[in-house]
Amino acid sequence: VGIKSYHRIVGGELATSLITSRGCPYKCAFCDSPMTFHGIKYRSISSVISEIELIINQYGIRHFIFYDDVFTLNRKRLYPLLEEFEKISIRFRCNGRADYNTYEDFARLKRAGCTVIAFGTETGDQGLLDKIHKGCTVEQNLRAVKDAKRAGLITKVYLIVGIPGENKDTIEKTKEFIRQADPDE
Repeated sequence: VGIKSYHRIVGGELATSLITSRGCPYKCAFCDSPMTFHGIKYRSISSVISEIELIINQYGIRHFIFYDDVFTLNRKRLYPLLEEFEKISIRFRCNGRADYNTYEDFARLKRAGCTVIAFGTETGDQGLLDKIHKGCTVEQNLRAVKDAKRAGLITKVYLIVGIPGENKDTIEKTKEFIRQADPDE
């Protein structure tokens, strides 16, 4: 069958997925990561770059989807990793964290080849965010999407339908959040 039968496409090009860390320090009520991984474990930058170079050399794939819970979480690791990405000229998608990431983070991601960033915004209602222990605000979610777009990234938001306590009013707040944030996906 071979690699050519693999059909994951990013930006019109063959792509593959990678995980550079596992776990998440946050304790969102709907997520199993804190119980499964007990903190966050990072692969070394050299390990990540070696795997990417192997994929480029063996398969010609230069587009990646990073499935880390929060790829952008540790700037002391993120910025050197992005510098390495610039050297090898890749394109990628990743997940960010609205209450942590800044415009500077998004601009650096863009320079390093990031095309899409996704945020788990979940809802546009602060009460529901608090209920699920999201640890961020609607305003932080709004700012992150707008800043990422301003940096030139395609933005994606993940939403949850059916959070206990959701009603017509909270749904309207989520719809208003989507209108204001105007994510691309």
